Amino acid sequence: MSVSGGRLTGRRAVVVALIGVLTLAAFGWRVSEQARESWWPSSAHEALGPGEDFGGIQVELAGLEPAGQIADWNGPWEPPAGFQAWKISLAVATTQSEFSSVEVLVEDGQGRQYLATENVPWDVEGYEWSLTVAIPEEDDDPIPGVQHLLVLLPADAEPAAVRIESALLLPEYIRLEVE
Repeated sequence: MSVSGGRLTGRRAVVVALIGVLTLAAFGWRVSEQARESWWPSSAHEALGPGEDFGGIQVELAGLEPAGQIADWNGPWEPPAGFQAWKISLAVATTQSEFSSVEVLVEDGQGRQYLATENVPWDVEGYEWSLTVAIPEEDDDPIPGVQHLLVLLPADAEPAAVRIESALLLPEYIRLEVE
């Protein structure tokens, strides 16, 4: 290797740099194999519609509207400035007892998703903290015909769909269009 003043010549420096970049890229590709192969099956991308079987449950959207007055044990609750609380009403039919609840998200017209029951009071009368989807035990109350949850959306967000997801049932999820 010809070294001039302790430095590689221009052409050789480019070759060495290119070999280094290619080696790093090959190594990165090899070590990222698990991540590349597992991200697709572990994400919700196979949408089911209303009433379709989702691991033994069927869910239908019974309503989605601004929540109006909300009060918890501490008195009236107001959403933070720039946000609005919405009431999601869902009817659940179930034949399974493997898992007790699922995640409920609201998707707006821009594709942004907001998790129900996040950043809202947990003890609001008439609202559930999670969507119950398991057959009740013998001594438990039956699942209500319609369950209501709160979701906090930015004031400018227009709900487009409600998503029902469970890590146990990926890649499927339920997508209920808002009409």
